[in-house]
Amino acid sequence: MKKSYFLILMSILLINLVSASYHCSNESNFIEDQREIKIYETRFINGVQLGLAFSLQTSENKLLADLIVDAQKFSLSNLANLTGVEIKNTKYNLSLNSIRIYTSEIAVNGVSKSIDNLNMGSINNLEVFVFNINGAYPGEGSLEGIIGTKRISLSNEKPEIIKINQTDYLLELPFASNTAVIVKVKKCSTGNIIEIKDEIKNSTIQNTTLQNTTLENTTISSNDENISDENIITINDTGFQETNKPLQTNNTQSTIGDVFVVIFSITPFLILALYFWYRHNKKSSSN
Repeated sequence: MKKSYFLILMSILLINLVSASYHCSNESNFIEDQREIKIYETRFINGVQLGLAFSLQTSENKLLADLIVDAQKFSLSNLANLTGVEIKNTKYNLSLNSIRIYTSEIAVNGVSKSIDNLNMGSINNLEVFVFNINGAYPGEGSLEGIIGTKRISLSNEKPEIIKINQTDYLLELPFASNTAVIVKVKKCSTGNIIEIKDEIKNSTIQNTTLQNTTLENTTISSNDENISDENIITINDTGFQETNKPLQTNNTQSTIGDVFVVIFSITPFLILALYFWYRHNKKSSSN
């Protein structure tokens, strides 16, 4: 048991810290909205039509979701084709060629592919998710599905940036279960979304004093200096609403960075102390 505690603490102390933040390229405000999407349903959020094919919260509290962009929900049977499904100003015809217990063959504008129940496949440059297969064909068969232009695998650990009609959208996942998710969608009032990554590493100790500690940042793709406190515009069910939520300044980031530098500087001391503590207790137990 003591050895297990020791290994866990060692793992925590040796982890490199990587953080990321997102800003508008011309320091404009974010416009954001968040809404719930139930499993196998679609929702329009801040300019993006999304469909939910899969969602989960793991035992380690990691949130996962598979989403379809420009999503349209459909029902299909072998008795009648589905015509005029419009996606990004283009109309598509869907037909059900065959259906069995767990799989189906679907055609999109004449291009066919077999897709199993609760699975997703690419047909004619579109993503198609199939669920609720019923019956068999030949005979009477039907299914439901979601069709769209792109599949996104989203998690709470890594937001995703997508571009629709020359506009950048940042998708975040603050909540997920096996029945629904909450997706937050951000866009800049003007300009593009840029990602800034910071990594703290290479902290060294020489002559038992805190010396030669270096903070190494990855390349910043846009000038991030002199960011002033501005209101971020949010959208709710009642319309636009301004909230006084200032953007993080360089001074704040510098203070946080200094704290982490100190923490990582004393890490080797803590590792050595834990190692000798473990050896001492091991000897005591053997005696």
